[in-house]
Amino acid sequence: MSRAEPLVTPEALQCLLGGAPARSEVLGTGFWNNLQNIHFGAALWLVKGIFLYAVLMHVDAANLMSSSRYLWMRGTLELLCLTTFWVACMHPRGRSVAYGTMLVASTTLLMDAMTLLALPG
Repeated sequence: MSRAEPLVTPEALQCLLGGAPARSEVLGTGFWNNLQNIHFGAALWLVKGIFLYAVLMHVDAANLMSSSRYLWMRGTLELLCLTTFWVACMHPRGRSVAYGTMLVASTTLLMDAMTLLALPG
């Protein structure tokens, strides 16, 4: 083997050593991003729970309460959305799915707010 040809060229060495950030750096920034998303999502679901409770406890919402189909469908939607949000927040590349579930949650929150405003009394 001749000494004139190196095993690893300087370009390849630079690519190997400086190409990707260290794994601890990636986990550190992603953790704080995920923590902010989790806090925002938890606040959103807390507000949703308060609004849904206010809608269902309203005197004029008896027709919604008598229909167990609505409650089952709504409970399933909320549980599915919350589970998807939690799993997406824990996944390294689940940010877009987490934002999508928060979008669905905010639209159902808007629906609850409009229902609360539409109920007479």
